[in-house]
Amino acid sequence: MGRGRPPTSLGTWGTIRTKRVRDGAYRAHTRIRDKDGVTREVTATGTTTAAAERALREKLVARATPTEQAITAETTIAKLAALWLKYLRDEGRIESTTINEYEGVLNRVVLPELGGLRLREVTTSRLDLFLVRLRATSERPRW
Repeated sequence: MGRGRPPTSLGTWGTIRTKRVRDGAYRAHTRIRDKDGVTREVTATGTTTAAAERALREKLVARATPTEQAITAETTIAKLAALWLKYLRDEGRIESTTINEYEGVLNRVVLPELGGLRLREVTTSRLDLFLVRLRATSERPRW
């Protein structure tokens, strides 16, 4: 049985289509698979077909991942941790003592070694090395 078409790669878009919306106005549109994995439609307008396509391409290239907190590849682990703790506190589903424990682990274990890294720098091998070193310092870490 067929498996269908594979998903568009992250950050890429499909065919750009342009249509005339009125005299001297054209709209170009396409769908892009944003870096958060969600496919969205993006449009741009121009006075000619070429101008509309050019405007759309510029918009697509400059596009950042849409998030509420503007988390990007340049966000540090420390900033991400602070946003996460704030989210947990604002949500109110978890006891504050539990959140304080999470914060303690972050401050004692994670942030001293990883806090300054940007998300784009956090690779699987870097995290694996961090866990190996953590295990080596103590067979059972004191979180």
